[in-house]
Amino acid sequence: MFTRSHFTDGNSRQFHGRNPVLNRCAFSLAAILLLGITSIATAGAGNHGQPVRTWQIEGRATTGPNDICGVPQWKLPEPFGPAHFTFLGEYNPQTGASDAIKLSAANCDPGILLATTVDPNFQAFFGFPDPDPQLKNLPLRQVWTVAGLDGVRSPLPVFGTVPPNPLPPTGNFSNKPITLGDWLKAKAKLKIRCLQDGGAKVEASFNRLVPNGLYGMYGIWKTKLPGSTQPTFLPVAFGGFPHLVTANGKGEADFIRQLNYCPKDPTPDGSVLMLIDLAYHADGISHGAFPFTPAGAVQFRAADGSVFESTEPPGTVTHVQIGFPVNVKELD
Repeated sequence: MFTRSHFTDGNSRQFHGRNPVLNRCAFSLAAILLLGITSIATAGAGNHGQPVRTWQIEGRATTGPNDICGVPQWKLPEPFGPAHFTFLGEYNPQTGASDAIKLSAANCDPGILLATTVDPNFQAFFGFPDPDPQLKNLPLRQVWTVAGLDGVRSPLPVFGTVPPNPLPPTGNFSNKPITLGDWLKAKAKLKIRCLQDGGAKVEASFNRLVPNGLYGMYGIWKTKLPGSTQPTFLPVAFGGFPHLVTANGKGEADFIRQLNYCPKDPTPDGSVLMLIDLAYHADGISHGAFPFTPAGAVQFRAADGSVFESTEPPGTVTHVQIGFPVNVKELD
C-alpha cells in the first residue's frame, strides 16, 4: 500500500519531479471550474427540509486510476501527488509474447486492441506478487472466468461458436473487440447532494460503456489502516457492497446510493475521498468489496487441461474506465 515513504526522492523520477504537496485550503471557484465541477451551495430545502450542498462532476475516461495512456490527470492530496497507474495495454500479436505492449503518450492510438497487463509500479508499491504470465496479454473479451462447478477459471467459448446447449457456457452476444478508441468514448456524470445531517445522495449516469459489461464503483481513499501512522492509497467499494452495475446493450448504466457521509468532507477518522472510479470487471466477477484479488491464489485451467494458481491484481481482471475527481486538483 502507498505510504509516505513510497514518495521520497528515490521515486521522484517516476513522477517527473512534480511536487506532491497539495494545498489544504478549500478549493477556490476557479479551481473547481478547472476540475469540471459545478458547485451549487443551495439554501433551499433538501430531503426533510434540510439545506444541501450540491456538486455536479463530469467523469473522465481513463486507462487506470488517475491515468490516460501513462499520463497523470489530477494532483492527489499529499503525499500521493501525481501518482497514477495504467491497467491496460496494447495486445501484442507476437507468438509467445509474455505481456501486452505498454500504453504511453506516444502509444495511444484509438485503433489499439486493449489487453490485460499489470503496472509494475503498482505491484511494487503495494508489494503484490506478479500474476502468472498466462493472464497477461489477453484481449479484454478473452479474460478467463469461472466456467465450471468446481470454481476453476478458464476461457469461455465465443458466443455462436458452439451448439446452443446449456453447456458449455459462453460469452454473451457482443464479440466485438474492445479498442482504445471505444474505451475512451465512455461518458459519465455524477451528482453529489450533501445534507445538513452529514449524509448524502449520489447519482451517476454512464453511456458508451462496454455493452452488457459488469462494472464496480470504487472510492479511492487517502486513509490510514489500523495500527498505521502513514497514509495509504486504498480502493474500496463505493456506497457499500454490492456496488455493481451492469451496462445495457447500448452501454448505458445508472448508479444511485444513499451515504452516511458527505464525499466532499473528511470522514470521522480523517480519511479523504480523492476519486470515485468506475472499473470494468472483464471476468464478470464481483471480487467483493475490493477491485482485485492481489494476494490470494485463484485456480485456472489452461487449454491443455492443466491447472495452475495465480493472483488477480488490477489489470488482469478489473480495469478503471471512468474517474470522477472529488478532492483533487488539476495538474499545473
